[in-house]
Amino acid sequence: MPLTQGTRIGAYAIDALLGAGGMGEVYRARDTKLNRDVALKVLPPLVANDPDRLARFRREAQVLASLNDPHIAQIYGFEDAGGTHALVMELVDGPTLAERIARGPIPLDDALAIARQIAAALAAAHEQGIVHRDLKPANVKVREDGAVKVLDFGLAKALGPDSSSAMASGDAANSPTITTPAMTAIGMILGTAAYMAPEQARGRPVDKRADIWAFGVVLYEMLTGRRPFDGDDITETLASVVKEAPDLTAVPPSVRRALARCLEKDPRKRLRDIGDVWDLIDEPAPAASAQPPRAWADWRSWALAGAIVVAAASAVAALWRRPPVSLPRAVEFELLPPEGARFGTGPMATVVSPDGRAIVFRAQTDVTDDQDRSSSLWVRRLDSNTAWMSLPGTAEASCPFWSPDSQSVAFVQDGKLRRTAIAGGSPVTLADVTGQCRGGTWGRAGTIVLSDDTKLVRVPASGGTPQPLRAPDTARQERYLEFPQFLPDGRHFLFYTQSEIDGVRGTDVSSIDAPAEATRILPGASAKYVAPDGPYPGFVLWPRGQTLVAQRFDADRLRLDGDPALVVDNVSGVAFGTGLALFSTSDTGVLAYHLKGTTSTPRSTLTWLDRAGHAVGTVGDHESYGELALSPDGSRVAVWRGDSAGQNLWFIDVARGASARLTTEAGNQSYPVWSPDGTQIVFASIGNGGLYRKPAGVSGQEAVLLENGDRNLPLDWSRDGRYLLYDEGSTRIADWDLWVLPMEANGKPRPYLATPFNEINAKFSPDGHWVAYQSNQSTRFEIYVSPFPDAAAAPAALVSTAGGVLPRWSHDGRALYYVSADDELMEVPVTPGATFKVGTPVPLFKLPPLQRANSAGVWTWDVTADGQRFLVNTTPSQEGAAPAPIIVDTDWRAKLPR
Repeated sequence: MPLTQGTRIGAYAIDALLGAGGMGEVYRARDTKLNRDVALKVLPPLVANDPDRLARFRREAQVLASLNDPHIAQIYGFEDAGGTHALVMELVDGPTLAERIARGPIPLDDALAIARQIAAALAAAHEQGIVHRDLKPANVKVREDGAVKVLDFGLAKALGPDSSSAMASGDAANSPTITTPAMTAIGMILGTAAYMAPEQARGRPVDKRADIWAFGVVLYEMLTGRRPFDGDDITETLASVVKEAPDLTAVPPSVRRALARCLEKDPRKRLRDIGDVWDLIDEPAPAASAQPPRAWADWRSWALAGAIVVAAASAVAALWRRPPVSLPRAVEFELLPPEGARFGTGPMATVVSPDGRAIVFRAQTDVTDDQDRSSSLWVRRLDSNTAWMSLPGTAEASCPFWSPDSQSVAFVQDGKLRRTAIAGGSPVTLADVTGQCRGGTWGRAGTIVLSDDTKLVRVPASGGTPQPLRAPDTARQERYLEFPQFLPDGRHFLFYTQSEIDGVRGTDVSSIDAPAEATRILPGASAKYVAPDGPYPGFVLWPRGQTLVAQRFDADRLRLDGDPALVVDNVSGVAFGTGLALFSTSDTGVLAYHLKGTTSTPRSTLTWLDRAGHAVGTVGDHESYGELALSPDGSRVAVWRGDSAGQNLWFIDVARGASARLTTEAGNQSYPVWSPDGTQIVFASIGNGGLYRKPAGVSGQEAVLLENGDRNLPLDWSRDGRYLLYDEGSTRIADWDLWVLPMEANGKPRPYLATPFNEINAKFSPDGHWVAYQSNQSTRFEIYVSPFPDAAAAPAALVSTAGGVLPRWSHDGRALYYVSADDELMEVPVTPGATFKVGTPVPLFKLPPLQRANSAGVWTWDVTADGQRFLVNTTPSQEGAAPAPIIVDTDWRAKLPR
């Protein structure tokens, strides 16, 4: 007997009956605790009176509650009150798909839009090992805004193992279908049998391929208004499912291949993954009379997107008000970041979707002095009037890249490769990642190629264990393999070979079938491929100097054709001359980029902190600062500074705040080290890996200290002036070793500490008898001290207790400072002698945000000789700074010479 209005089941007050069927009765109810409307599914006696079946149902409901996808109706809980058992679910308003089909066939574009959302729901469930088992139009809701929700996921299984056989024998009462009066009136009861896969109709075990069959039946019914398998009763319907072939001439030709694979009666021949169905659908191109020859729905949406037109704003605005066919192909406009945020930097920070309709980017939010800077992924639709949307569950995510259908974004977070649907929902973990992600590409065949640390790996898009694909060729001094990108055949891909050596860097092409083989197509720069579209051939784009150029690329013959042509003459470059630039492009001709000077390192402040962490003064202006070093007498600071002129070293007078440039060379001059008397500076040129010496003034000639083809970073100069300590990263990609260069004439470098681990950020003790450094020999970085000049003369002393980086000595050598794993600046008393004795580390204060972001390897703090003040590169300041925009060009190819 139906429950009456006002009846309470636990915290839920019944409002009205929504429907009834084999799975019980469904009511609209009010959650009196959380003050929200829910759907309450009261279980039938079949389940409620059978302890084993009820327990099984509870277990299954717990599994289903883990599903979190925007196209799946959520399960909130399970209520048991007074012998009544009910499943608490999300209430989804709107008609069912069955009611929509009852009005007649659905146009192809609308049907595919609905089908895509159903497929996304199935894919999310299948990745969790959950099969729906009862997909049909009655279990799909279509809201007023076009959003689709799939209901009753997996609940057919919860009925028990005999449900399928019961249906096959004609027991319609076990159908999980929920019917409404409207559905009854149009004769749409007992629909379950018509959507069963042949193996399901025979009572055999089923897997996700049964859902793919049902998906095909639903799509067929949407397009034709009738079911492909039907009969006067359940027996005839099941016979049709098992024996008859569907009439595919009744559906548009563009979907026949897909439906044939979905409705293959032998599950071994059926499509195995629902995401693959879109590779078999030929979606029709828009008619030329309706809009320009592109994939855009309406050019007027650019105006609604709040774009700031760069050129001829008033004229273009007038054009936007005309019919779409009259509008220009190419429009440029600016996009500003969301309120209180700024665009992240780097070649993977902003990515255009393959269809050109959206941009995903990594944004950082503004912070105060006592807050961490946080980042997450945001999406902006370009073809509709929408604002920026933050993707849930993407805090501190990096390396975003799109699925081929532009519906999902993959990214790396907390050592995991994950994906999330841009329509909403929680991220799904796909694989473990061992190192820093340097780009990824998602192919239409369901394969992801990811740059994991230094190498390329292959990962199934549905998730799994990464398989090695290609590693750097250390004999050629390749350092990283980055930014893979599939070509149209889904087998070949471009990737960038990164190295410290100019002749090694460049874009190569390889294939997943023969990844050990590679062909160089472009030396010196990282290229991005754009597929042919309409009258346009395929192109690759890459940075050349401060410009962005394009050149025709034949993806069949894997070679460049013609001459490069200018696209943008002032694009922002990054990574210090390594051939990378801040831009992204789609196959539909949409280009997003940053202008030179708008995306440099965030401005920061050099702040004096006392031993309690309180700010007691600043040095210099707000600039884009990096690593720093105080002079021996504390009167000056040498600091890396990035600006529109490059990345160089500067001096700042501590007392007066006046600054002057030390280096003026192109590239990146970094890692300043003072001579003991403060008259000279040693620094690294990141571009060629060399070490150089220059007088510590605004004039004077540089002298080469070391150019050996390796990457070398200076660390410290001994107090007696005899030795320079430096890091060498040689052909062993992941191995940094400590070396010593005698500062006498013709001094020959020698290794000080070379192990299979990373020894970095080392400092001489004031007496020159010890070296403090950080090493990851115990799975994480810790601080150690070894004797000098012979590290093997005594066992290394462990200084830190729970992780540590960036050691510094006190002026008298009686204390060490370092940064702990939880960002505390630590002080530990030490006693040098015949043996090195270590006291208990004491936390002084928590370091400010920018310092924490760089604490793993960049010197962004120093301590005065008396140990009472610390100069720290602190929180970026945005005072008076306008947000840096993304420039969007809707068709850059229209500007190329014909």
